[in-house]
Amino acid sequence: MISNITLTTADGSEKTLPFFANATTAIRYRNLFHKDLMASVTSMLAALGPNQLKDIAAAMKNKGAGEALRLEDLSPDMIEPMLQIVASGNLETVQQLAYIMHEQAEKADMGTLNEDTYLAWLEEFDTLTILTHAMDFINLYMGQKAKTSELKKNSDQLTEK
Repeated sequence: MISNITLTTADGSEKTLPFFANATTAIRYRNLFHKDLMASVTSMLAALGPNQLKDIAAAMKNKGAGEALRLEDLSPDMIEPMLQIVASGNLETVQQLAYIMHEQAEKADMGTLNEDTYLAWLEEFDTLTILTHAMDFINLYMGQKAKTSELKKNSDQLTEK
């Protein structure tokens, strides 16, 4: 799946970038960052809990496509899970995931990516912009696992007569 997401740069301007997730995203993530992406994402989502995730998802529905979730969009109850992402060290997971998905969208030579290219890319952006788009990046990654095929037979055709 591919999505364009607008991020705030370090100088305060906005930049719209493509992000792409497919079956190789987790492999590329592991090769560069030496961590299991699904384990990292799963532990982050588990730490947040379902009620906090529902609140974040509700706030995200109210924003326009590609528009960042701003702190003023969050109730005090919703700020806590965003801070938990930072405090737990999972902001780095989201930043790394965003980097891999952006480089995939740009069709970069994955053999040239390293910690220095990651840090140089990350320096372009305001820290809060990655955090406020955390669920966009996670949903894009998880969405690539969504079912995309259609049944060839309807339920009536599957029933024996």
